[in-house]
Amino acid sequence: EWIEITDPRTKAKMYANLETGVVQWNAPTGVQIKRTDENQWWELYDKNTARFYYYNACLQETLWQKPNAINIIPLAKLQVISL
Repeated sequence: EWIEITDPRTKAKMYANLETGVVQWNAPTGVQIKRTDENQWWELYDKNTARFYYYNACLQETLWQKPNAINIIPLAKLQVISL
């Protein structure tokens, strides 16, 4: 499953595959991509507190409690793959 994410610092688009852990700057061809929007929240894991947290790149907002959004992207999967 490919998703479009926005780099919070540069606002550049990146593309990540949640199954393989591949992250790239160029959009993959021939596959369906879930596009980013203001309702997209990233689920990340903070190893210091052993808790999940949620980040919205469009709004630049971080929450410790899961938002009521329906578009939660489990980027914590990529954290595990890349370790």
